[in-house]
Amino acid sequence: MIVQHFPSKTADLYSFSNKEYDFRAFICVQKNNRGPALGGCRLRPYLSERAAVIDVIRLSRAMRDKAFMSGLQHDGGKAVIMQSAKPISREVLFRCFAECVDSLKGRYITTIDSGTTAADMAIIKCYTPFVVGFESDDAVAFATALGAFIGIKAAINLHYCHPERSEGSYAAEKILRFAQDDNVHVAIQGVGNVGLQLAKLLHESGARLTVSDVNPVRAKIAADTFGAIIVDSEDIYQVECDVFSPCALGRIIHRNNIDRFRTKIIAGAANDQLDSKKLSDQLNQKGIMYVPDFILNAGGLIYLSRERDGWSQEAIRQDLLRIGERVQHEIVLQAIRSKAP
Repeated sequence: MIVQHFPSKTADLYSFSNKEYDFRAFICVQKNNRGPALGGCRLRPYLSERAAVIDVIRLSRAMRDKAFMSGLQHDGGKAVIMQSAKPISREVLFRCFAECVDSLKGRYITTIDSGTTAADMAIIKCYTPFVVGFESDDAVAFATALGAFIGIKAAINLHYCHPERSEGSYAAEKILRFAQDDNVHVAIQGVGNVGLQLAKLLHESGARLTVSDVNPVRAKIAADTFGAIIVDSEDIYQVECDVFSPCALGRIIHRNNIDRFRTKIIAGAANDQLDSKKLSDQLNQKGIMYVPDFILNAGGLIYLSRERDGWSQEAIRQDLLRIGERVQHEIVLQAIRSKAP
């Protein structure tokens, strides 16, 4: 394994390659002195090494913000593996990646992300202790979806001036259903593991759903199970709805589609949703409330961190419910900043 280290004042970028298996991976760890970095390993067919490096740096920054806002003692970290056209078994692939993780001696703890599964993490566990999320895909997906649902509920309550529904702690009875007169309509982009769990929570709460997914089978599951309306992936942006919820890959909000949105709130579980930070202000100017993804989708990170620290399932659930309070706080701050001279 060839290892290269590219340090900067704020982060450490590591490059790993193994020519025998056409293996190429990058790990980025932010320097915030909060503790070991905890973040997912993403497996994708990147078009270039530059694209992979940009992705891992941006995602590690998002994990830094997510950990900080959630009160977790972790630095931001992320890993990406460039999916090769050369046939390679997942056993070999993740054995190689485990070697990368282990070489950092605990500075980075890996877990599941887009393109990877709990089974992959179980392979990594055979070669390094610095991995979590190897027992179940569903638990992490549900924690992420639950946090996103709670945050969406908080955003809706504030947008429609129902602060009395959001006061105090987010006890379970306060989040189970929307008020009957709300008639909430949510458009979900991507109904994979997290998106489908979110769709279930929203459906059970009384919301109407519109969905899109590049995989028509997944979209059909949402339609058959939750009565969701299916639209084309390009049409999801202009669905007139209360909430647009991106739950697929990142950077889906950009200057070429910002004028297409017909929603009041953008709040989803995808990472790194904005192509540029200034788009948040532009959305606000258009009267669209944007809930930062690093607050809304922190449920999975919270779950893995707290489970690693030995918290009970009930204590973890209570911590997840606090995402609603953080969303409220952020929205109020946004309103104050928008009115500042």
